[in-house]
Amino acid sequence: MSLASILVVDSDAATRDLIAQELRELGHDVSESNDAGSALRAARKACPDLMICDFTLPDLAGIELLS
Repeated sequence: MSLASILVVDSDAATRDLIAQELRELGHDVSESNDAGSALRAARKACPDLMICDFTLPDLAGIELLS
């Protein structure tokens, strides 16, 4: 059983993978997206408990995505 479902959004694959791996090691259920469009689709489908988002995404500012 996982602690929380977390969506990690970052256009940089290395950063995204590092964050996701650390969260998985802590027992969280982690999904990943590389842009705002895919993050919105994933969030609507799975309704994560938490979203961790890069501030500068290629298609939308991270703060706008979180709004």
